[in-house]
Amino acid sequence: RNRETFNLLGIALAEGGHLDEAIDTWAKAIEIDPQYDDARHNLTAAYFNMGNDHDRNGEPDEAIADWRKSIEFRPDFAEVYNNLAFFLYKKGQREEAIALYRKAIEVQPDYAGVYNDLGNALKETGQLDEAVTMYRRAVELEPDQALHLQNLAAALVDQGSHEEASQVCGKAIDAWRKTVQQHPDRATAFNSLAWLLANAPDARLHNPAEAVQLATKAVELDPENGEVHNTLGVACYRAGQW
Repeated sequence: RNRETFNLLGIALAEGGHLDEAIDTWAKAIEIDPQYDDARHNLTAAYFNMGNDHDRNGEPDEAIADWRKSIEFRPDFAEVYNNLAFFLYKKGQREEAIALYRKAIEVQPDYAGVYNDLGNALKETGQLDEAVTMYRRAVELEPDQALHLQNLAAALVDQGSHEEASQVCGKAIDAWRKTVQQHPDRATAFNSLAWLLANAPDARLHNPAEAVQLATKAVELDPENGEVHNTLGVACYRAGQW
């Protein structure tokens, strides 16, 4: 059999729900031709999707293993580097995680979310100035992304750039308002907007009463989430609702 036959057989097996056999079959196609892009692409996608399934099932170690296999077959897959970095960072493997974030940027320089995630990692490891640079790049690429703006504002406060932090935080509040309008079922958006209205670095941006309303909505949408309950408690405190 030639490489195309094995590749097509792998596709048929995958479509029939026999993914393990499909992976073995695509591997045979690559044994015949190690540079056969179609089979390499199929193996990349298979391991990537398996990793995502393990992630959804709460199996991070298995997800990491599958994503590592995925980039063996496609070393320019930025999303996989980002996924790996995020999970490795959570496991305490910070140095490798930061290196993987940088690799993701290297292969896809316009991937805004990676700059934001790398900014988080750098900030938490004490590399504040570079973190601010990463957040700025994320905002340049996605100027209306509320989370990027919020993270940049917080880093600027830590850096002592309070006036700019206030301006950026105001933009973050506006962006979160748009998000809750567009996604009225997204608890995290209501929670983030409530948090900023209760705790923005500039008191002129505070609106504790509205923060209570928004945090209450977040709790309604996600009652099992402890973070939204914490935001509601803080908002009530700011509003004088003891």
